[in-house]
Amino acid sequence: MMTSSCPIVRHDLDWRDAGTHKVDAVASRIQLVNAGAKCKKRKHRLGGQEASGSIESLIETLAECDLLIDATAQPSVFTYLCAAVTVAKKPLLWAEVFGGGFGGMIARHRPLLEPDPLSMRRAIELWCVEQGKPIGRTPNVYGGGPESPAIADDADVTVIAAHAARMAIDMLIPREPSTFPNSVYMIGLAAGWIFEQPFETYPIDVGAAAPTVPREAPDPQEAADELARIVQLLKEYKDGALSGAPGEETPSA
Repeated sequence: MMTSSCPIVRHDLDWRDAGTHKVDAVASRIQLVNAGAKCKKRKHRLGGQEASGSIESLIETLAECDLLIDATAQPSVFTYLCAAVTVAKKPLLWAEVFGGGFGGMIARHRPLLEPDPLSMRRAIELWCVEQGKPIGRTPNVYGGGPESPAIADDADVTVIAAHAARMAIDMLIPREPSTFPNSVYMIGLAAGWIFEQPFETYPIDVGAAAPTVPREAPDPQEAADELARIVQLLKEYKDGALSGAPGEETPSA
């Protein structure tokens, strides 16, 4: 599971979990719902200063999962999960709540059915531009200041999370055909940006996956070399992000 360390907001935890790392608290809550559930926890700050060896180990661990879910709305986290998807050919679901809570987005990638996640993200951004409403970018600052940050409330997050959970179940079963004919949905919660009214929904067609040429299973050494190459690319990406100009803007979602 990928979570942040914030103790009391935007999730099912409460004051009983104050002072507990969210990863531990969420695992305990899952086991209260299903005592037989087994939770494997790992606390890792994606995009932080961890050594490349730990990044490689994390990607290998994520690659063992049946479904990867990104609810962080952090571009760096999305990039790491895309690496895991590339290595393991596993499905990925990501969900975002837009700053201010006027809406959100849910998207899925299924190997051999949808384009790779990075191509999907570019297609989504292009769709927004074609509507005359490019995705806005605002500083991701929550520490206070002369202007209040545009933060969604718990109800907004709950609506998007509920829809994302339904799509995740649909992917895990998996249903054929899927309950969701499109792979990306923009969901309005209030008037703002591309939405003119609450509950306005825009499905986005990102196309099909590129045709693949059947090939033999890769040599174990080739697979290890490919993973090492991806880890190096992620390290270069991280180093480049850390060396960027102070105050560099990030997506508001």
